[in-house]
Amino acid sequence: MTELERYANPTIEDLLDDLRLYEDRHPMTPGERRAARRWVKSGHSIYEPCVSKYLPDREDQDFLDVYRQNKEIENAIRGMSPREVETYLKDYIGYQEETVES
Repeated sequence: MTELERYANPTIEDLLDDLRLYEDRHPMTPGERRAARRWVKSGHSIYEPCVSKYLPDREDQDFLDVYRQNKEIENAIRGMSPREVETYLKDYIGYQEETVES
């Protein structure tokens, strides 16, 4: 199998090999490691862009980046009202309301 074929149709073994290399290069907590392994075992590449629960999609973020951001946000919004969560998330991404000029 050529490298191109490997990346076009990776096997679970290929994905797990990539994960092992990633784990060697990126320090992770035990919880992050478990989550990363679940992600890869479900058929995803550790490098594949991952969808955040809270933020707009960004193609430059891999699983670990998004996982850490989601955890940070979950800790920050714990106990907030829906309105407070909305305000927090808008602040987090730097959202600014457009003003209508007459």
